[in-house]
Amino acid sequence: MTPEDEAIEARLDWLERAVILLSIQPDAPDLPPRPTASGGLASRAGAAGEGVAAGDVPQEVLVFLDAGKDVHAVQAYREATGAGIKEAKAVIERLKRGR
Repeated sequence: MTPEDEAIEARLDWLERAVILLSIQPDAPDLPPRPTASGGLASRAGAAGEGVAAGDVPQEVLVFLDAGKDVHAVQAYREATGAGIKEAKAVIERLKRGR
């Protein structure tokens, strides 16, 4: 994949997250962080936290985290992965620390 393709993919990912966020919270004060010039997300650069990469987490979970809806993020993670409550909470906490 070329750098241009990666930049387009990062931008598309950002737009999808923004649409989801606005659909669940129409008066959202903050949209997800925009992609950086290198194609990554600025506030997610350190989100890998102890083996959990933001890229491995369902998009909906990241949207809930961006909206400050931690409980919804845990629920979405559990539904998407089949994880238990303890594991889901731990993943969400690691992602929050990595922000």
